[in-house]
Amino acid sequence: MKKILIFGGTGFIGTELIRKLKDQGDYLMLVTRTRKLDSIAYYGVDEIIEYQEGMKSLDSQYFRNLDVIINLAGESILGLRWTKKKRKRIFNSRENIIRLIKDSLEGSNLKIPLLIQASAVGFYGYSENDIIVNEDSLGGNGFLAEVCKKLENEVTSINEYFDRIAILRFGNVLGEKGFVKQISRGFIFNLGFSFGKGQQWFSWIHIEDVINGIEFIIEKENLKGPINFVANESIRFSELIKALGNIKNNKIMIIIPLKISRLVLGDMSDIINKGIKVEPRKLIKNGYEYKFTNIECALKNILLK
Repeated sequence: MKKILIFGGTGFIGTELIRKLKDQGDYLMLVTRTRKLDSIAYYGVDEIIEYQEGMKSLDSQYFRNLDVIINLAGESILGLRWTKKKRKRIFNSRENIIRLIKDSLEGSNLKIPLLIQASAVGFYGYSENDIIVNEDSLGGNGFLAEVCKKLENEVTSINEYFDRIAILRFGNVLGEKGFVKQISRGFIFNLGFSFGKGQQWFSWIHIEDVINGIEFIIEKENLKGPINFVANESIRFSELIKALGNIKNNKIMIIIPLKISRLVLGDMSDIINKGIKVEPRKLIKNGYEYKFTNIECALKNILLK
């Protein structure tokens, strides 16, 4: 049994992760804005720790005898335009938790075995070429790349409090919530839609491989640093749309010009209009066995349950 402290455990990935870890018998402490007792039963954790906006630190008692800290906290990047306020929330919601952890551990003389920190493949920016990036590649340009780079720099600043730190660079996580829920809404009445020619690379990973991958990292004591959390199958966006169309039995496909999507969504349209080919080198090298390596099989598992 491991003692695990979780930030951001009420989101899409967090709720699935808590369910799996609890089934294994781990002791789970969830940092959240509510401390109601019924929340413990709802989220399936052993202990709720109240967090309030602007809080500088938590009592160091919560960090004693910990095996793992998992930080998944952060404002969702999905939605409409990235306004100035939205951009600020995206960055601050991530930075604030890292600084909270740092200030909570400062002066405590504690050394925690593992910190798992969420980041994204947005770190690499975008490319119109067929270049392949891996964990050793340099960061790219653009808003998400800058957020990821600053975030990962913040994480390295608390390295002294941990035996190892694993930074998970997530691709698009596919599950009943998140990206699939957003995009599949348009596949109704035998209609489907795509953006431009669909030649942009789309990095993806099934939610079950995310959860299994996190467990894999906890057990693999040599795994640390940035780790790409994407499937070992690279696809074009058009392949995603084709797979969705097959499953939804769409007969007509509407192509939305890239200029239109950018007009509506602004810079946030880069998530679907642009991409880069990402290789999960560390997971493959260390022997992780994917459950879902084919996009259509992954989507069928999600949409045809």
